[in-house]
Amino acid sequence: MKLIYQRQKKYPELFAENFTRFFSNSNLDQILTILLEALYKLGFRSLKDYEANDSMVESLQRKDMLNGIVLVPISGKDSSKLPIIGNIKITKLADNYTMRKIEFIKIKADPLEWRRLFKKITVLCRDVVYVDSN
Repeated sequence: MKLIYQRQKKYPELFAENFTRFFSNSNLDQILTILLEALYKLGFRSLKDYEANDSMVESLQRKDMLNGIVLVPISGKDSSKLPIIGNIKITKLADNYTMRKIEFIKIKADPLEWRRLFKKITVLCRDVVYVDSN
């Protein structure tokens, strides 16, 4: 275990940060709209929240213009009725590049349930997920 940790410190580019992230070439408006719809379909947003999607997208876009980072909060119950709390963090990779990294950051949740949530959202958001053609 110590050897793996040493290698990870020496060559961080060879080790993944985490497995709950994906990249997107789409514009922020489209990413946010699809993410919020996916959260609604999975029961993590109420109908009232869903109807206020446009205003939430606008406020999140303003935050993106300030520092290039957008946080979308997630809170609800998983399949075993335990709390699942976290954030979806959307960051620009570079100012002159349209690619964005979408990370799912777990605050309080069962790790397996968090991974399942990530997979479900990724499937619902497949239109904005970047897939290399090679």
